[in-house]
Amino acid sequence: MRSHMACAAFAGIWLLAGCDKPVRVPPPLSQTSPPPVAAKAPLVEPRFLHVEVAIDAGGPSCTTTFTPQPIGSPLKLEHASTCGPAGAVTKLSWKYLGTTQEGDRYEFERVYPLEEPTQSTSRKEVVYQGKDLTVYDDDRSTVRLRPQDKRQGEAVDSRSSM
Repeated sequence: MRSHMACAAFAGIWLLAGCDKPVRVPPPLSQTSPPPVAAKAPLVEPRFLHVEVAIDAGGPSCTTTFTPQPIGSPLKLEHASTCGPAGAVTKLSWKYLGTTQEGDRYEFERVYPLEEPTQSTSRKEVVYQGKDLTVYDDDRSTVRLRPQDKRQGEAVDSRSSM
């Protein structure tokens, strides 16, 4: 009789606890992968470092020295120079686009004459190979890209110094 009472007690607890109800099994966790982490693009190093941009706009000439930043670098620099006598001011801006087998690619934008009624804007892409390169040469101004240190004769080729 004791075993019947124990069974009855167990059955009562089982019924009160709801053990006769179907057990809900949570759905399995989805097996989706976490979102992909964007791979960092490799830095594209400029081949020639320590470059000068020289502007001769019919007055005192201006020279700007810069070091192009690698593509993929978190540091974003805009290069620009404004030069020339009143009424004939040239505003020049440029950026490094990358390196090819031929050399370092740059895009130049020239505004001339700055803040005058006849102002016009032109863009030009060039490939710099570590030696003097004329970007613009006309009646408005002459713009050259050249190595910073003239004594070296050529810009430092960053590939050969590594």
